[in-house]
Amino acid sequence: MAERTIALLSAVALSHAHVARAPAGAVRTPFTARARARVSDTSESPAAAAAAELFAKFERDRAANLAAAQAAAADGVDDPAYPPTARAAARAAEEASSSPAPPIAAAARQIRVGVAALVRSAAHPGCVLLHRRRGRGETERLGMGAYGLPGGHLEYGEEWDECVRRELLEEAGVEPFALRVGTVANAVASRIGAPPGEDFHYVCVFLTCSIDEEPRNLEPERAADWEWHRWDDLPSPVDARLGQLKRSGFDPFAFAETE
Repeated sequence: MAERTIALLSAVALSHAHVARAPAGAVRTPFTARARARVSDTSESPAAAAAAELFAKFERDRAANLAAAQAAAADGVDDPAYPPTARAAARAAEEASSSPAPPIAAAARQIRVGVAALVRSAAHPGCVLLHRRRGRGETERLGMGAYGLPGGHLEYGEEWDECVRRELLEEAGVEPFALRVGTVANAVASRIGAPPGEDFHYVCVFLTCSIDEEPRNLEPERAADWEWHRWDDLPSPVDARLGQLKRSGFDPFAFAETE
């Protein structure tokens, strides 16, 4: 028996030495396939053939155990007969797939960049264009039912004026001109008198501009019809950002090119 064991170990050593001498870049056959090849090769010694068959059986058993452990983990079974590594891997995969997603509130707590337009018209001296939000999605946090300026989020790669042009075309079907950056506000809900329940932090860039045609309401599901209101007599309520801008003393007509 001892002689047979020594012969088996010698055969294994020769097998590993053969693999080590494989030329660089050579395509290796999987061990199980190599073992089967040696079993069918009558030129090798009986001891080498027996060793190859022994390791081929080990490879088959290991693959079967791994598959069984993964299936057992999926069924909630933790049998110590399965290899611990396989059990741990299967359990980790299951836990990763069932882990809860990050809370939406946490994902929403980020600083965003908004652009708003103070739109003027020669046909409405001293007035700016406003609409009253109906409250859908984001607008529920930004002044549902309140009056606000046209505008929206700055998209990746956009300039301020490009954002205003896009938003006014989408919301009102008008093409603005004489666009100019007026002021910038840091709008944090908790600091600017936002209604209870609102939670946002915006860096808002306000641009002044003019139009020479009447706006149309192209998004009636989001806001009521457009209205012209005097800057010195704004309606109530206004959203938090517009309220902050008005309290700052900003005058959208200070450098107006059209009145």
